[in-house]
Amino acid sequence: MENGEITLVLGYECLSFENVLHALLHGIGFKDEVTHPHRDEYIRVLWNNIQPRYRHLYRKQSAMADGANIVEYDPLSIMQFHDRAFSVNGRATVIPLEPGLTISPSHSLSQLDRTRLQLHFSFECNKRIVSDLLNTCKASLGEVREKVKKS
Repeated sequence: MENGEITLVLGYECLSFENVLHALLHGIGFKDEVTHPHRDEYIRVLWNNIQPRYRHLYRKQSAMADGANIVEYDPLSIMQFHDRAFSVNGRATVIPLEPGLTISPSHSLSQLDRTRLQLHFSFECNKRIVSDLLNTCKASLGEVREKVKKS
């Protein structure tokens, strides 16, 4: 919402730690990893194996979307679908292009997820730190003024 509020609706099947964390990250604007602008360098999407009603979930973001290309594609991200997600036939919906690359969502934040969060919130956190510092300085100056007036 415009005031920064988010509403998450979770069904009973979505109450695992991983699903709640995934939903919370969506709530702050993170996208599914399979939509990463650089994903085609790492995986191939097998469109014919994806249920038609879920194909939109695999559409790649443009390279400029929300700074998504600042952090590289992460096959271990909590935001990654497993390799058979939304399969129409039980077969893989994405396959790795790199030998030995595993496509599997993490059960917690991956290192790149942590980096994304740090980048996402660093400006806001720095802004708050500066704001707190300024408020502290103003309060201190106010105390000094009061002491000067009394003397």
